[in-house]
Amino acid sequence: MLVKELGEFGLIDYIDALIRKADGGSKKVALGIGDDSAVVDAPLGAKMLLTTDTMVENVHFNRRYVKPADIGYKAMAVSVSDIAAMAGTPEYALVTLGLTAEAEVEFVAGVYHGLIDAAKAFGISIVGGDMTKSNRFFVTVALTGRAEAGLTRRRSDAKVGDAIMVTGSLGGSAAALKLLKEGAKPMRGWLAHLAARHTRPTPRITEARAAAAAGARAMQDISDGLLADLAHICSASGLGARLDSMAVPVFPEAAKAGFKAVDAQRLAITGGEDYELLFTAPPAKVDAIIAAIAQVGETPVTVVGTMFSGAAEVIVAGHEGKPMVMKRRGYDHFQNG
Repeated sequence: MLVKELGEFGLIDYIDALIRKADGGSKKVALGIGDDSAVVDAPLGAKMLLTTDTMVENVHFNRRYVKPADIGYKAMAVSVSDIAAMAGTPEYALVTLGLTAEAEVEFVAGVYHGLIDAAKAFGISIVGGDMTKSNRFFVTVALTGRAEAGLTRRRSDAKVGDAIMVTGSLGGSAAALKLLKEGAKPMRGWLAHLAARHTRPTPRITEARAAAAAGARAMQDISDGLLADLAHICSASGLGARLDSMAVPVFPEAAKAGFKAVDAQRLAITGGEDYELLFTAPPAKVDAIIAAIAQVGETPVTVVGTMFSGAAEVIVAGHEGKPMVMKRRGYDHFQNG
């Protein structure tokens, strides 16, 4: 069935039924989909966090190699990652869809199944949204969250001498995207695990809260690439950064996919969309942060550089500490295509 056959309000009712069946009704939601706005419980003694992110067809994904449910899951996860980067907990989501009249209801349902899966995984209630006719499909997730007073972290919080740290390993999403574009069919095994790094990222919610409570300073998620996102921290904090490229943890399956070591390393530095955490911390707090993150899961943490007083730029040190020239700095919506 096509969207134009069901109609806007018919599609809204259809989506509402999907959400109610999956959700069962959150006690925190006084009024959800169906009115002019949703009504939810307000957090007491906490800071409220707000973020939004949009995924556009043929800009952020291509249906040729990404399933509808994966589109929805990732759309939710990338906004969750923004909340995580502020050491927050996600709570309520509003979803906006841009649809062509020829869109299939089954495709929309698939996207929503992914959104619902992610909402369940991260403890989120989908409380409403919007839809509009568009010449290209897009999905926007607006997300609220909360953070304990005094626990929120900003990009501008870095200090001279801070260690630069990352969670997990990097480059897996970029490696997976390259293989998917080339026609890889990740049905099972390590290739499926690699593909999931791109299609179903894992925001580091508990890790971020643990790091912040243990003394982490500046913090953000790695969406545009380690090099580009570290540059954001430099700019906001007015400091320089020295990145030790040899210390950057590379996603293991990138090597299995046939990437040379040097190429996998460059993907880890500039590839983007890993949605790991990037943060700085006083050297005296490094061990405590690693221990705190170990208590909430099995995510490894690696020190990859140092903040210093100087121009707000990133110096990438390669083999034997020699500076590396990186032609690609990361992802930019208006420079990459």
